[in-house]
Amino acid sequence: MRLPFGIGLSLTAAATLAALAPLTANGAGRALSLRDAFGGGEADACVAQPGEPLRPIALNTCFYRSAVRASRAAGHNVGFETRTDASPETAAAYAAAALAAAQAIVDIADGPGGKSALAQVTGVAVDQGPAPAVRLSGGVLTVTIAPFRGDAGRPSVFEIAQAVRAGRLSPT
Repeated sequence: MRLPFGIGLSLTAAATLAALAPLTANGAGRALSLRDAFGGGEADACVAQPGEPLRPIALNTCFYRSAVRASRAAGHNVGFETRTDASPETAAAYAAAALAAAQAIVDIADGPGGKSALAQVTGVAVDQGPAPAVRLSGGVLTVTIAPFRGDAGRPSVFEIAQAVRAGRLSPT
C-alpha cells in the first residue's frame, strides 16, 4: 500500500484496531492531535499549524488513524493511501481529506443501513487534481483535492458521504 512521502506501512493491521482509541477533535475543532487520539504522548498534529509544513510522520500517522477509525466504523478493513505523493506544501490538504473521509464513513455507519452501504468500500485513495471531486469505483473511494485552492479545494464530509451512499461520482 502506498503512503504519503513514499513510506511503506500497512494501514490495515487488524491486530491494532482494538487497542487504539477513536479520534477526538481538540478545542480548536480543526486539528486532531495524537495526544488527543492516544490520551497522551506524541503531540504531532494531523493538520499543520499556520506557517509550518506538516511533517511526514504526522501525515502518515494521520492516514493510519483515519484507516483505523474508518475500519472500526465499517466493520471491516478500509485502507487509506495516496495516489500522488504529498509535498510539504500539500501535506495538510491530504491530511484534511483523510480525516474528512474517515468522518464520512463514521457518519454513514451511524445512520440507518450504514453498514450495508459501507460494505462496498474497501479503501480510500487521496489524489490531487485541478478541482475537488469524490468518486466510488471498484470499492475504492477516491477523494480528489486541489490543495492550492485552500478549503475550497477539498470535498466536504457531506459530499464524501453522499458519494458513498450514491455509489457514483459526487459533484463538488
